Amino acid sequence: MNSLDRAMKRKQKAERVLTDLQLIQKWRTVGDCFVVGAAAYNLMVSPDIDLETFCDVPNPHIIMSELAMLTLNKNVIELKYRDYTSSYFNGYYFKLLYRAEELE
Repeated sequence: MNSLDRAMKRKQKAERVLTDLQLIQKWRTVGDCFVVGAAAYNLMVSPDIDLETFCDVPNPHIIMSELAMLTLNKNVIELKYRDYTSSYFNGYYFKLLYRAEELE
């Protein structure tokens, strides 16, 4: 299997994770959500899905409340939050770890 075939398999797995968690739909309750990075370009090397969400007034409390419900999914094993509003990044960062072995 060549690297493009492996990347496409990872992309398909990523799409199943997004569907299982309904992650795009949940982020759209916060703002305009887009898949970015390697997943957006079908060039996935590692199992990592990056999303960017743009909204008029970011509120991490509302966002975390929405994401907290995802911890009810048995495959969600970690949820992290970081405030980068005082840095060049100027935003909030959320990281969710998902155990995807069952999607093999």
